[in-house]
Amino acid sequence: MISSGIHHMDDTVSNPLYKSLWKLPVIPKVQLFIWKCHENILPNKYDLATYNDSDEPTCIMYNSDLIERDTNYAISIQQWVTKWIYDINLKEKAGVVFSIAWSIWKDRCSCIFQGKHLNCHDSARLALKLINDTELFLCNDVAHYDTPPDPVEEKSTDTVINSLHEDCLIILSDFAFEKDSNSSGTCEMNNLAGTFVGCKLKAGTVRNAEEAECLALLEEVKWAKGKGLEKVCFISDAKTVIDHLDLISNQLYWYNKSVLDVCKTVISSFQFVNFEFLRRNHIVLADQEAKLSRRSRTYGQWLGNVPYFLNPSM
Repeated sequence: MISSGIHHMDDTVSNPLYKSLWKLPVIPKVQLFIWKCHENILPNKYDLATYNDSDEPTCIMYNSDLIERDTNYAISIQQWVTKWIYDINLKEKAGVVFSIAWSIWKDRCSCIFQGKHLNCHDSARLALKLINDTELFLCNDVAHYDTPPDPVEEKSTDTVINSLHEDCLIILSDFAFEKDSNSSGTCEMNNLAGTFVGCKLKAGTVRNAEEAECLALLEEVKWAKGKGLEKVCFISDAKTVIDHLDLISNQLYWYNKSVLDVCKTVISSFQFVNFEFLRRNHIVLADQEAKLSRRSRTYGQWLGNVPYFLNPSM
């Protein structure tokens, strides 16, 4: 079964039709929809009924067994896809036609599964908007790659400090992760003058580096809350995590989003909070603490006095 699946994937990758499909000027969800059409794996009621005897095979909208044929020309949906991709007179408009087909399918699913009332004018407006947005997106994407972006000045610790309130505390975060899933989150607290206030080490087991980053940040947020802090700046070298908290990006594993949702709930009680990304060379001490915690499985927190393992570095 596994071998068969691998062969099927290899055929899909090498299939010239799919190579043409992936190059079409359409967004990924339209490409995926057309691929499913050609593979005949759209989740229609007829196909679902072949796996579950309790499902009714007829379409509740059209009362037919299977809607996959052009009634005028009696071609299958696979042939329809192939015709638009390969026909010289048609392929120039294939992206537009496929976007319209996806829009119709989306509205049809909304009708069946959400009870939405169908309106041909609304479906047409949705399709036209999708086509227009796709063109704008692709034009901007090409412009983005054609024109080198303006260089962005890399932030430093001093840059961040100069932008903060005088009574704001800085918490540096780092983690250490190995493929055997040993990791640690560490919190090091300093004031704006760079004076050491305290640190906390905690070792644990996680699934991947991103989860270690999120859990380390959650540990910091809870620690700051427990110490009654009101103005805090969290600094980390975990760019993906910081971008998510700053609403710049949403590229996280689903289980890590729930961790950061807890962070957002906790920080809502702070008077001032800020999240900053700095490269690891700006948070060297936090990096050393995290590695120490991972290697020696060190736990604990130190407030006021600099712990023995940091004295040589400070």
